[in-house]
Amino acid sequence: MGNATLEQVRDERGRTVLQVATTEGCTASWRSHAVLEKGRYRLEGRMRMQGVELDSTDPRAGAGFRVSRQRVGQKNVGDRDWNPIQHEFDVSEPTSDVELICELRARKGVLWIDPESITLTRIDR
Repeated sequence: MGNATLEQVRDERGRTVLQVATTEGCTASWRSHAVLEKGRYRLEGRMRMQGVELDSTDPRAGAGFRVSRQRVGQKNVGDRDWNPIQHEFDVSEPTSDVELICELRARKGVLWIDPESITLTRIDR
């Protein structure tokens, strides 16, 4: 929704990274699927942000990871150099197709994701 640019670009070290950018506001994301068994999981990876400003009228605004059917994402905002970000979630069904989401929901800003750093770990049965 809104006006976003999603691209694969090269970072300052020449690595391919995923980028989500907006100057006019957006809800945009990179997504992947995984079939997971019941348990607790941690989705983590390295992200960088520049000028991310949230819409104060949007309770779901933010930048970071989340999973499908969980409407509230992370509230990362502002400027941040490459740092690890993580999101923990539960799968309550015996087996479930889970959509893993890296989202920018903001008035403006740029979010970069290092796809090589993304891991999904089962942390509890």
